[in-house]
This record gives sequence, structure tokens and C-alpha cells, in this order.
Amino acid sequence: MEQASLVGSGVRSLAIVMPGYNVANTVQYALGRFSQTTLDAVAEIVFINNNSKDATLATVRALQGAKDGVGARLTVIDNQRNFGLGGSLKVGIRHVLNQGHDAFMILHSDDQGDNEQIAGGLIARARQAREWDVIMASRFVPGSDLSGYDRKRILGNRFFNLLTALLVGVRMSDAGTGIMLVRSHLLRQIPFAGLTSNLQFNPMLNILMYKIPGVRILEVPLQWHDSDVASTVVPLRYVLELSKILLLYRMRRMMGLSGFPGTLPDPDWIGAYPHKVFFGGAND
Repeated sequence: MEQASLVGSGVRSLAIVMPGYNVANTVQYALGRFSQTTLDAVAEIVFINNNSKDATLATVRALQGAKDGVGARLTVIDNQRNFGLGGSLKVGIRHVLNQGHDAFMILHSDDQGDNEQIAGGLIARARQAREWDVIMASRFVPGSDLSGYDRKRILGNRFFNLLTALLVGVRMSDAGTGIMLVRSHLLRQIPFAGLTSNLQFNPMLNILMYKIPGVRILEVPLQWHDSDVASTVVPLRYVLELSKILLLYRMRRMMGLSGFPGTLPDPDWIGAYPHKVFFGGAND
């Protein structure tokens, strides 16, 4: 879509990737928040239903029935099993790359943030900067608002930021963020399909992106709060698992090996992630 070229130099087609599991109570709000201005900049919205046990799939399919607004741009991917957050993102990213989009945003569907505000902020920063590869939404830069966010999660994420700097050698204000705007060419350079399919996918992906020579990374502040959707993340366990990943990364790099083992996936890796794709009106 021509209007998407305003997002930045070389971006003619922009997509949104949004995974979700048991978000029937929040997904309509998450998708319905987008203004017409934001929708005009977006060619496709890809929602990945991670084998939800509630009415998530029925809800997004009903939204898809509209022939304008979100419905006209909405593609629904239905995982045949629960592939985890990382697995869902792998499926969504692969779809975006195959569709030929120049860039994509990753947003959440569990009402932890205002998607219109987040998307608008990312697009505005991209238009302002013009030259960028990744724009991260950070919980820990000036202008961020975490007043509704659990203190244990704040402390855990700050600890992870410090550990990432010490063990990996890159400084990120929010090493675990999963909200971002990314140019697709970056993901074509990263073996993302070989990363974990669990919750640690985002921080591992961030590390690989930061390690690309010459990568241009910007940040925008994020207003973030706890979700009403039941979370599967136990803060202490999450921090311990991430700490283990970072320690192993450091040890492997000291031995001259790749930081993350198994990151060269089988060329036919997608076969392990069976799913159905339902295109919306604009993609029929």
C-alpha cells in the first residue's frame, strides 16, 4: 500500500503481528483501538490464535467479517496446537516475510497497553527518523509509565537488563521488550526459527538484532500495566530461566561457538507448526 511508505524510507508495506492465547475478553479492544490514521498506514494485521480454549478464535473471525477498517486488513492464523509465545511469533513473522511486507510491528492482545497509542508512537518515530532498522518500545526510558505494573516484574526486568549488559555485551534499556517496529530485512538475517518457542523468544531475538553490525536501533517510551488476562509468567522462574540462557550464551561465546545453540533451523521447520490461515477482505 502506497500510504505505508510514510512510515520510513523504503517501507511501502507495513504489517502488524499480534499473538494471543485465551484473550476473548480483550482482543476486540486490542484490535478495535486502531484509528483510521493508523489503519491507513497498515497493509495487513496478522492475529495468531495460539490454540485458545475460550472464544478467541470466534471473536477475531467475527471481526474479520467486516469489509472495512480492521476486518478488511485482518488475517487470522489458527495454530493447531499451543506453540508457545515464541512459536506463535515464528509463525506470524514467517507469514509477514512471505507476504513481502517491508516492515512489521509486534503488539499484544491482552490489554497491557493501548495499541493505538503504541502503534501511533512507533509510526511517528519512524516518520521522524526516516532511517532506522528497529524501533523498540521500552518500559525504562524517560516518558514511560509503569504505575500499573507489578513491582516484582519491574525489578526482574531491570535485573535482566543488567545481566544482559554484563554477559552479552550489549546495553538495552529494556532487553525483554516484545513491542517493536522492525524492518523485515533484519529478520531475513536472523535464524529466528531456531530460537526457543517459549516466553524467552523475545529477549533472545533482541540480542541477535542488537548484534547485527551497523544496526540502527531507536526507542520510544511505553505505557504498560498488568493485564486482567491470567498470565503464565512466574516472575522469579522467568528471571531464572533468562539468567540461565545468558550464562550459557556467555560460556558458548567464550568457546568460540554461537551464543544460542540450535539456531540453524531445518529449512522445513514450519512443518512442526501446523496452522490454518484465514485471510480477510483486503487479502481475498
